[in-house]
Order: sequence, then structure tokens, then C-alpha cells
Amino acid sequence: MNARLGAVAALALAGIGFNALGLVRHGPVLDTGSEIQLLQPQVGEYRQTEKSWHNAMRGGTIEEGAVYSNGAGVPVQLDFFRHNHGPHNGLGCYLGSGETLLWERIQHLPTLNGNAEFDLGLAQTKGTLRLVAASECRAHGCSEVPLPMWRQFADFKKLIPQLFDHPTGDVVPVSIVLTVPADQRDPALEADLMRQLQTFIAALDLAPARKLAAIQGTDSDTRDADAAPGSDAAKVSALK
Repeated sequence: MNARLGAVAALALAGIGFNALGLVRHGPVLDTGSEIQLLQPQVGEYRQTEKSWHNAMRGGTIEEGAVYSNGAGVPVQLDFFRHNHGPHNGLGCYLGSGETLLWERIQHLPTLNGNAEFDLGLAQTKGTLRLVAASECRAHGCSEVPLPMWRQFADFKKLIPQLFDHPTGDVVPVSIVLTVPADQRDPALEADLMRQLQTFIAALDLAPARKLAAIQGTDSDTRDADAAPGSDAAKVSALK
């Protein structure tokens, strides 16, 4: 049993962040909303482990995450993205690295402070199953759209803002990931992963993410106004 839990933990930690995708970059880090704590020491019965990260990425985005454990089940990886100036579905990152999507669905799930909409997906690689729940938090709530474009057209009102709006800072993407060793699909294993995922999400406080999104959006609006044609910021920019 200890060996199996060790293997599970190793697989979970192997999926930490996006270092494997080569997306981490050292660069200037914005401090808007830095006082807001996204990662809680404890989420329900899950406690934060020593494995955490704070990665500076392209464009000033910060990936902030940690691994949580209840001492018995599968470790849970929790990721937030600060200053991510546009939509970002965390499930797509794993598929972009070559994993196979076995199924995907949009589902409303209860959190600590209200329901949130998640894009749930089960991905597979050789010897591994990965259950991912991705959402994007804004000031009014957290929601997500499915990855395949042809399915997004069924909700055109939701699709248009994500495809054509200019990038803003009013979104804080979040992803929750459970990874287990498995040579083949097992309905009982999938059901257990889903149960653990729902238990974790039910205790997850997304209010700080919504608050951060609101602050980032206000900060972005201020920068846009300052840089509007005729503004002092725009004149300075034109001289550079």
C-alpha cells in the first residue's frame, strides 16, 4: 500500500505546473492583488504539503500552486494563474503535451461559497490516468467552456467574448488535478477519483480568486484609460 501511495504521489508531482511544457519564463512580476491568498493551508480534510510553486511565466503571468493530501487518498494538485490576461483552460495544457482525452463534460459543482462551473476531463498517457477540473474565475463567478470549438458554437453568446474581446486582467484560471497510475480504464477507479475531486472542490474557497479577478480587471481598465489616445501615458509610449 505504501509503495502504491508513493507511486501516486510521484505521478502527481510529475505533473506539477507547466515546467515540462517549457512555458516558465523569468520576467517582471506584477504585484496587483499580491496580498490576496489564493492557496489555503487546508481545503476541507486536505492539508497543503511542502510541494508548492510560484512560477513566473510569459507576459507577467504567475502560476501559483500546491499539492494537497488527506493522508489516504490521491494527492490533489491545485493551480491558480495570476495576471493571466485572457481565457485559459487548464485541461488543454495536458492535451497539448500529448495526453489523450477520454471524455470531457461541463458540470456545475458546489464549492465552499456557491456553485462553480468546471470543464471536467479524463486524460490518459501510458500507465497514467489524470482527472482535471478547469475553471476561470471572474468577479461575478467561476465558469468554463469546453475545449472543442465545434461544441462552443452551441453557446455562441459565451463563445464570442472569449474569442474576440481584447485581453484583460479580469480572469483567474484555476485547475484541480488528480493523477493515478493505471494501465487501463477502470470504472471503479474513475468513480473514486470523481468522488475525491468533488469532495475537494466542495471545500475549496474560490472567493479570493474572484476578488483578485475584480482587482486585476480594475487595474487593467486603469492602464487602458491611461494609455488611451491623447493621454499622457499614450504620449510617453509613442516616444519610446
